[in-house]
Amino acid sequence: MRRPLCRPSLLCQFPPSRVDPPGSVRITTYIASESPYSDGTLVAGITWRESYFDVRLDLLNATDKPVEDMNLVVQLDTSIAGVAQLTDVPGLTATAVEGNIVPLTVGNDKETMPIIPMKGPDVHLAPAYRIAVPRLAAGVAAHLLIASVNVNPLEADGRMPEHLFALRRRPIAVKLTGNYMVADPSDAQRVHVKTTLPFNAG
Repeated sequence: MRRPLCRPSLLCQFPPSRVDPPGSVRITTYIASESPYSDGTLVAGITWRESYFDVRLDLLNATDKPVEDMNLVVQLDTSIAGVAQLTDVPGLTATAVEGNIVPLTVGNDKETMPIIPMKGPDVHLAPAYRIAVPRLAAGVAAHLLIASVNVNPLEADGRMPEHLFALRRRPIAVKLTGNYMVADPSDAQRVHVKTTLPFNAG
């Protein structure tokens, strides 16, 4: 059966990829819409381009205790043009990471290219973003929108490509690394996260 497409303002649950690391913050990721939004559409504060893909990342505190000092680096096999919070978790920040990130590639196909940090007047392209959450209360979820975009590699001599954006393509997977603290007064636990989640076929 054909799945309904999501409008930018909606949280849609296409078949997600999920991991429940010990701890446990439940991590769910999915493609919100296969169809592009129109150029210039404002989606959660991000000025959209038709070449972007709307990727969602949900972080749910599935414990009965607060989670504190969450620090996760989120990386796609494409570049990231921006990250926005769709909820109102206090203090949550998303910051572009431009250095010391190993490009994420999936498979051996020639179309899979390394991520390159680039900038433009209306985008903040980066190979990865750092998500910091000071505190996530028990049972609370942070819902994030990630603007995925495929970019052309640098020229052989290191110059910027003539055309920054490559053909629009669906990201293959998301990689998350980092840690958080489960605030148990009797036994506080630092939980480490290192996982790669593939996106289910649309």
